[in-house]
Amino acid sequence: MSLEIKEGPDLLDGIISRLKDGDFKKSTVGIHGDAEGEVLKYAIANEFGATIENKGGVAYGFKSKTSAKRGQTRFLKENDLNKGKGYLSGRTKASTIIIPPRPFIRQTFDKHKEHLIEVGVGLAAKVRDGQLKINQALFLWGETYNNLIQKEINEGSNFVANAKSTLAKKGGNKNPLQGEGRLQQSIKTVVE
Repeated sequence: MSLEIKEGPDLLDGIISRLKDGDFKKSTVGIHGDAEGEVLKYAIANEFGATIENKGGVAYGFKSKTSAKRGQTRFLKENDLNKGKGYLSGRTKASTIIIPPRPFIRQTFDKHKEHLIEVGVGLAAKVRDGQLKINQALFLWGETYNNLIQKEINEGSNFVANAKSTLAKKGGNKNPLQGEGRLQQSIKTVVE
């Protein structure tokens, strides 16, 4: 991406002088290394898409007689089956599961690039004028981007729909990136 700054050299000169004073930082927004491994895998699979080769053999059936009467099939843990919990219906066959890309981070940036640039230029002017430190400006810019990502996930716009089986598991929630909220809670702004 190329960026043209129209505010003039005085904006950059003020920022460059602050950078020379050792106040250089960077801001990142997204799922960071301290996130739970499963959330990170889920985020990557949805951002870029994924193909999962399922070897099969996973037990499925009913958790209870009530769930059997309701036709609520689910995966069963081997440990529970060994303890006599659940009613085995069968085992999964080998299959390929394709998760289509749902680029919640990249799509948000592409959609709101102009706004993010405007926010960045405004914050840079405040840094130049001494109203903000660079790390404060970077954090505010990151939080602006983070809020836009959250909104994109909540709206679920332009994302490939979930499979019928996933919709059933999620109780009919049609937003493909919403579930227990772990993905959204893991999106952070980090300035370092």
